[in-house]
Amino acid sequence: MWIFIDSNIFYDNWYLESANFQLLGNYVNNSGTRMVLSDMVCLEVQNHQEKQTVEAQAALRKSLKVFNQLQPKEDGLEIDDAMRSYDFREVLASRFECLDFISYASVSQEKVGYRAVKKIRPFQEHDKGYRDTLIWLSLLDHISESGYKGEIVFINSNQSDFFEKNMEFYDDLKSDIVKYGLECSFSNYLTLTAFLQERVNKDEHLFNYEEVSEHYLMDSERLIQQEIAEHINAIATSDFLDMVLKQNSWFPNLPYASSHKFEIVEGIEDPVVLACRSLSDDLLYINYQFNLRICEIRFDIPFYHMVDGPDWMNRFFDIEELSDRYRLIAYRRIDVEASFNYRISSASIEGMEIEVFRLRKH
Repeated sequence: MWIFIDSNIFYDNWYLESANFQLLGNYVNNSGTRMVLSDMVCLEVQNHQEKQTVEAQAALRKSLKVFNQLQPKEDGLEIDDAMRSYDFREVLASRFECLDFISYASVSQEKVGYRAVKKIRPFQEHDKGYRDTLIWLSLLDHISESGYKGEIVFINSNQSDFFEKNMEFYDDLKSDIVKYGLECSFSNYLTLTAFLQERVNKDEHLFNYEEVSEHYLMDSERLIQQEIAEHINAIATSDFLDMVLKQNSWFPNLPYASSHKFEIVEGIEDPVVLACRSLSDDLLYINYQFNLRICEIRFDIPFYHMVDGPDWMNRFFDIEELSDRYRLIAYRRIDVEASFNYRISSASIEGMEIEVFRLRKH
């Protein structure tokens, strides 16, 4: 999915700190959605923020002059002490991990002029719509050049510029999509709130998954490994074999294995939080995906069940001959998906369940 947001949605949310933008940021980053922003949108938001800042400065200086007269201090108060620079692109980059900026520099002014004369949307009467036309055409160019065929969420609060009352694009804009030969689909919304309410599960995206991983799970990797090993070693050997064979059809069936042992030699790699929900103020439900670099899997089989000898298993295991049994040992990298509850106050893992346990052949 791509999400395109017009400048009016950002006004008065200069630092994207509202609840809606925090939820959008979590959703975008958690789901791998791509934000697509026009350079013209960035310029408009930057200019609008600077204009409002200048107006606010003027009003504050006037008030401070009166205040300093009423409450004189040796140096007085200066409004410049509270000022900080603003860069809208940096604000966007700090909120969204997958972000593309679309240039409008290559949009043909001849094409824009023709649309202005013919009043082709987004142009309206009195030549209103120049900036919207640059935004629209540059977006179509970007989609065409990328070959993107998925869904594009288009959020713009100025309905009269782009949408009919039923929230479909005007016929001019539909015609543009056909002429460009685009195979993507558009989902149109007037507000960010409308999109979030219809498409985003607040409980699922209450957290930024990457931050959850960094703040809680990176320091708990040894504990997670310990929980997995203890869980596997505590279950019956037949149950462990069932778990392995369910997702690894190539692995040999060992119905006569009398015991098993599982050990993690080298630990977690490529961890990804797939889901995180709050169960209470102190408890998080987490669905976690990762691979275990090197694991030792060991099965013991009594001699009397291996009358023909274990040679046929050499391609699967290293084989040791003990006093009364064969010990079969395999070293594998394993892809794991597990769910558990994480207790924040004690940094502990509870209720571990393993959903995916996929052994790599090589």
